[in-house]
Amino acid sequence: MGKKVNLLARFNVGFAYGLSTIVGRGTQVYYNAGCFWAGVELAKALAEEDPSWAERPLVERLKTLLECMDIADEVEVRLKDNKVSVVMRGCHYCPKRVGGYELEGTACLLPGLIMGFLSHELAEKLRFTRETLDWGVGEECKVEVRLPSAQKA
Repeated sequence: MGKKVNLLARFNVGFAYGLSTIVGRGTQVYYNAGCFWAGVELAKALAEEDPSWAERPLVERLKTLLECMDIADEVEVRLKDNKVSVVMRGCHYCPKRVGGYELEGTACLLPGLIMGFLSHELAEKLRFTRETLDWGVGEECKVEVRLPSAQKA
């Protein structure tokens, strides 16, 4: 048997490119919305699997999600100054990097996925604003989410 292939990642690569052929530069907006709710559902699923899930630190829960998805070669998750930061290298879900597709704009699942996951785990819907979310893609992808000040991670 050959190399193990992450089928969910390849599904995402194809879906992202297909959506971009219809939407163009606006693909990221659709990805943020869809992946937000995917993050919510994945948080629920992980909580169903592990009765002690809610007792674990928030950063550990987020890292577990990303590792379960086999999201990248390297993943760092940190909490500092009420901000959750995720840094990835070698993303397995990127339609440009993995599929070699040329897209007009971006189709990254990470911002929506993380925002949805954190919203569920904090029981407060986080909004996609410049004050809340900062992100960038490339060979090293970064997402930083400012948590509501009343929340303890």
